[in-house]
Amino acid sequence: MDNLQTPKTPKEEMGMKIKMLKAEAYNGIVAFYDAIARRLGYNIDRVNYDCSKIDVSENIFNEIEQWYKDNKNSGPEQIGMIWVCYGPKVNSELTDYEVVIEEGFIGEVEVCQ
Repeated sequence: MDNLQTPKTPKEEMGMKIKMLKAEAYNGIVAFYDAIARRLGYNIDRVNYDCSKIDVSENIFNEIEQWYKDNKNSGPEQIGMIWVCYGPKVNSELTDYEVVIEEGFIGEVEVCQ
């Protein structure tokens, strides 16, 4: 199996590499995480994310950074703070919109009604 494929069934496996689209990367961090969860078959209304369990390629970082500049008028200090608090790790070994997620990146939560 090609390790760049999106899983064919929801919640199939973690510790996997996924190739994202540029349009998915050009988002705020939570919207980017939601795009990953959707690809894996999760209901995004019932999940939370552990940003310490995801690595991204540099071009994903660049897209997210540009989104904050374009849409939130964020400067380097604000983007740096957002990235430190919520951002994934940039992995120089990843290329061309690749993401590696580890077990525990996505957690399912109970929703009170």
